[in-house]
Amino acid sequence: MKRYSVNAVIVCCVLTGVAWADGLLCIAGHYLGSLETTADGVREIQVMGDYAFLADRSGGLVIADVSDPSNPVTVSALPEVGFALDVLVDGDTVYVGTGGSGLAVVDATDRSSPTILGRYEGVIDVIDIAGGGNVVYLACNDDGIRVLDISDPANPMELAAVMPGGQLYSVAVFEHADDELRLCAPFWGGGLRIYDVNDPSNPVDIGSIENDRPYFGVAVENDIVCVLNRNSGLEIYQVSPDGQPVFLGGASYLPTLAYDIEFDGQTALVSDRHGVREFDVTDPTHPWQVFAYPTDGFAYGFDFVGNMVYVGNDAQGMQVFERVAQGPILGEPLKFGSDLTVAGRDGYLYVNELDELTVMRIDGPSEMEEVASITVGVSVASPSAMHISGNRLYLGAPGTRDVTVVDIGDPAEPVLLGVSRFDSAGSANLISEGNLVFAATQALEVRDLTDPSAGLTLSVTPLSSFTRDRQLEGDMLYLVVNEAGLMIFDVADPVSPALLGTYPDSGENYFALDVRGGVAYLGGLDGSVDMVDVSDPMSPIFLAGLNLSGQVIELAAYGDKLFVSANFANGQTLIDVSDPAQPELLIEANELGTVGSVYIEDDVAYIGQFRSVTSYDLSGCSCPADLTGDGRLTFFDVSQFLVAYLANEADGDWNGDGAWNFFDLSAFIQDFNAGCP
Repeated sequence: MKRYSVNAVIVCCVLTGVAWADGLLCIAGHYLGSLETTADGVREIQVMGDYAFLADRSGGLVIADVSDPSNPVTVSALPEVGFALDVLVDGDTVYVGTGGSGLAVVDATDRSSPTILGRYEGVIDVIDIAGGGNVVYLACNDDGIRVLDISDPANPMELAAVMPGGQLYSVAVFEHADDELRLCAPFWGGGLRIYDVNDPSNPVDIGSIENDRPYFGVAVENDIVCVLNRNSGLEIYQVSPDGQPVFLGGASYLPTLAYDIEFDGQTALVSDRHGVREFDVTDPTHPWQVFAYPTDGFAYGFDFVGNMVYVGNDAQGMQVFERVAQGPILGEPLKFGSDLTVAGRDGYLYVNELDELTVMRIDGPSEMEEVASITVGVSVASPSAMHISGNRLYLGAPGTRDVTVVDIGDPAEPVLLGVSRFDSAGSANLISEGNLVFAATQALEVRDLTDPSAGLTLSVTPLSSFTRDRQLEGDMLYLVVNEAGLMIFDVADPVSPALLGTYPDSGENYFALDVRGGVAYLGGLDGSVDMVDVSDPMSPIFLAGLNLSGQVIELAAYGDKLFVSANFANGQTLIDVSDPAQPELLIEANELGTVGSVYIEDDVAYIGQFRSVTSYDLSGCSCPADLTGDGRLTFFDVSQFLVAYLANEADGDWNGDGAWNFFDLSAFIQDFNAGCP
């Protein structure tokens, strides 16, 4: 007991505060807390001071105390307002847009006891509210724009109605010049319109972009308009002095039912089915996504104030995140005109886009320079159809049996060597060793491509189903086959590949594969990541597994870590596999959504995704003293260390000498106070 007391005092005195992991990935959006509501999801949020005002759908208006963002507390609820869709707070007056009951005006002087002052029932649905002072502007779904005089909040009066056609889900009012008020309205299927509202009783249409795009949300700052397009992402316009919107740029991504948008002049945040995406709009002609905050349900409306993001969703009410101070993406992504796939080696990145191959020299973590580009006549559909071996790059064409061979002995002068057509196997999954190429679809075909424009088939082995991924380690070829799981072949004699073992016996829907150091890492369609000992290929042994959310798309093992990309629901995960039997989840983030292909060099992942190549920092995620794995160092890590120390457990033997004494305490204190790299 005396030793415990002394050591606890020593540890608590020397550990002087909370240390944060400031490697870029490790400071990924810090989840703080949540507020569960009794209704069916929060549709919109506005934060004013220490309070958040929630449009809680069937729960009406909910007011929460957020003075401690990690522990929001409900102060009051007013379901009598109706099915709440939006809120606008103006001092102590709250305007609540509803579905089915028009606009409710609420006196919230007493936050614990709000009361309804009056209503406007000239329309059925009020989806969005803008303005304040004496005038508010309503986006009313099929009923266009309604302008209300609210100088007497208890008796709102309609000043004007604008119905140009198309559904309307959002409006934004802004000051273009000292005396020029403008209203921006993006209509679903009706384009983007700008109105002069200096006389709110007579809105005048002064500029428009005519199109049939599915516009849903809008936000304006400094004459820059950010519009949410549900089909393709973010569109940015500048409003000219005469009111005409001029297109500046956009950020294409898969918005998956995007809902809300906020913009402060430099940063735009957009919510969708999986969370909130953050875009850098410092240069509005080239906006780019820098981060995403995943939610546990459909992210509806939200508000961001300073470094806090308050998100309403359909699963948990409200969630609160602390925004990243610095994202994991290094520099602006390289933009291409279409979808692409990447592979890399020795400081060079090879990008296949349409029928072109571009070679980028990696000069630094965020610096890449194009050194060559040639026409190869093939567009690779997945990373498993692109492989480098020796001085050759092999490219598989989707839906064909063709393999294109490129000499990259001098990366600055790649040479197209030829195209070889396999006899039986398609080229969706290929891997090579020198001039030998192994292609696997519903058959495994081994082909000698010493003559790259012809080739000689050495063997064909039928497979039970379609191959998902492949890996070659020495003489062992590993395949994950649909509903057959992992299959291991000895290909020392390429004329006669021999099936040595399978895992599991019952078959499994694995989608992704990587093999390093006698361990196969298998990613499943159900979000599982299994670690399997394949040192004896005839008897694979399960070591450990993790269950992630979302289908695993890509695996990349490097050093003692495993980089995992799943679909939008999970994003990117980094796992410590220094002991594959005890994998440790370092971080779960969602900066990029679904990743198509990845090449990792010097703790930087070069990621091919949609139409861009992104440099993604993986450094700094190894933080020994972060025993709880939450990306920061707190008393909870200290407590976990002390418990392990007193129980003579591994986490307590900090210097690994097999003894539990003062030297372990000293070593832990040193690591804790050093913070995270």
